[in-house]
Amino acid sequence: MNQWSMSRNGVEEGVFPESDLVAWANAGQIDPNATYLWREGLADWVLLADAGLPGYVPQAAPKAEVPTAGGGRLVMGAGAGGGPALQASRSPLATTGSPLATGAQSAALGANPYAAPATVAGGGLAVQNYGGIGRLAYFGYSFLNSLVFNGLATFLNDSAALLVIALSVIVALGIGLMRLKNTGYSMALFLLIIVPFANIWLGLMLLCAPAGYADHKTMDSSGKIVMWVIFLPIILLIALGVLGFFLA
Repeated sequence: MNQWSMSRNGVEEGVFPESDLVAWANAGQIDPNATYLWREGLADWVLLADAGLPGYVPQAAPKAEVPTAGGGRLVMGAGAGGGPALQASRSPLATTGSPLATGAQSAALGANPYAAPATVAGGGLAVQNYGGIGRLAYFGYSFLNSLVFNGLATFLNDSAALLVIALSVIVALGIGLMRLKNTGYSMALFLLIIVPFANIWLGLMLLCAPAGYADHKTMDSSGKIVMWVIFLPIILLIALGVLGFFLA
């Protein structure tokens, strides 16, 4: 079953099974002409109505909707005598118990429902602002922290040097926590730093994962490049070691 990233109002709302998207569209919970989908292999986002999802039944021309304060909408319909009538309706995003109702999505209700989703350079996924710091800032701050504190420690006596190194570790932990927040994971996950092998995964994620990786689970081009930069020398060293063993 295909998994699709869904975006509305310029905000990516998560990754959902194809069957759920079809059911929501057929039930009128989401507008197929204002809901954008993306998955691996596509160059850009496409409307749900144009995605060719199996089981999706195209609806009649949608009623015109006008956003109102409080998340409701005025729906144009047929009134008495054949004239237009306005009917207040609730947005499906604001419906209690809906799997699509989250705080981040509710905050976007006032946006244009027919706006194209935002995308990032390189065709990556557009995600909400998760806060924290990105990969480049994480690398820069970590390098600066190591350079300043370790350099300072070389000019101090042993006791003072230990204090400076301890301060450097505290600063490094803070930098790591802010980076973890940016990936969308709980900052409690940083405790994996003391778990063998799991700390290797944590370090790779901090260096490679894009913002919101915990939600969309999609590694962008920049992250893949960083992974290759890390793993390629290791692969070459292993290959040279194996070659040296057989030639010895």
